[in-house]
Amino acid sequence: MEPARLNALLRTVAIGPENIYPPSVKGTVMGNLLEAVEDLRVDHRFRKNARGKRYVRLLREDGSVLGDIEPARLPSCPRASKAICNDKVRTSQALRAGGVGVPDSATYLEHQGDIALREAFRERDEVVVKAHSMTLGRGVFVGVRSHEFRDVFEECVALQRDAGREPRVLVQEVLRGFEMRATVVEGVLDNLLVKIPGYVTGDGSATVDQLIDAKNARRGECGFFRNKLLRRDHHTIAHLDAQGLTVNSIPAPGQNIPLTAMATVSFGSETVLVTHLVSDRVREQALRAVAAVPGLMTAGVDIVVDEFASEQPKVLEVNSFPHMTCIHPSYGPGSNTARRYLKALTARDRAASGAWNTLDDVDRSYVAGALSFYDLKQQLAPR
Repeated sequence: MEPARLNALLRTVAIGPENIYPPSVKGTVMGNLLEAVEDLRVDHRFRKNARGKRYVRLLREDGSVLGDIEPARLPSCPRASKAICNDKVRTSQALRAGGVGVPDSATYLEHQGDIALREAFRERDEVVVKAHSMTLGRGVFVGVRSHEFRDVFEECVALQRDAGREPRVLVQEVLRGFEMRATVVEGVLDNLLVKIPGYVTGDGSATVDQLIDAKNARRGECGFFRNKLLRRDHHTIAHLDAQGLTVNSIPAPGQNIPLTAMATVSFGSETVLVTHLVSDRVREQALRAVAAVPGLMTAGVDIVVDEFASEQPKVLEVNSFPHMTCIHPSYGPGSNTARRYLKALTARDRAASGAWNTLDDVDRSYVAGALSFYDLKQQLAPR
């Protein structure tokens, strides 16, 4: 991210004191879901799948099975929907068919690195490079220039090969702006969270290297962010170099120095909910992105905009097992999407069984939201 855009973003979101979470806070999606299951007193049992991985089986009051929370799959998510979301090319095709804006992109096989290099920089100075079959921010490289492209391309291939997957590499245009994560819960937009790429703020005496240490020390005191620290790697060095800086540079007091173009929490990004700041168009595209994937009801949607009032948002990815970092943002109040998901899931199940009279107004709103979302999905379904 460019310094001017970072400064504008920080002014807009009016960042306050950092949130400090206790060591006991849940740092994983499964941990947050299980905490919600227990808080809501949903009957459940622990099971192990054929590969020995533990999952949670949810039970109704009569003991019948409501659904399973599996590793990286929610009970309401069909396996076919998850497969589409895990395939970046199929996701892009579904989004385009649903009228959702996406970046220009091309996909290459592992032996097509030279072809990809020629085509990627025919009209661009930099691109985004992604390992096709990886998730959770792994194998995503932003702002890649021609001199480093082949190394990044081979790194994406190696990541997929090591994971036992067929290597393919996705090359996309770089979108100028900032990244947000929208979380849609059973057909209703729950929140939008802006992800601020890792940065440090100068004090006039400390080097960038020292400022990174100081910020990581503060993050290390927080139960949720303690293992999500700012990184020092060749991407950091390259991002600093593009600004005419090194890790030994001494920024002026108050000078914000972006360290990366990647808005990934595990790489030191900061987060704050901005649901109230975005345009109706951004909200609509988030819902439409989830509706465009057959069978999908709950997901995280990564969106890039040039401003919160944008009328031309672009969707980067749809994640069928959303991270739920919105529960523990860096600043301001969060939104407990794990708890909302469980309440919406059980409300829909009780309504389907004919127990409408047992639902309170909140539960009925969940059911109404899902029904309205079904209408949107029907509108977008291929004819």
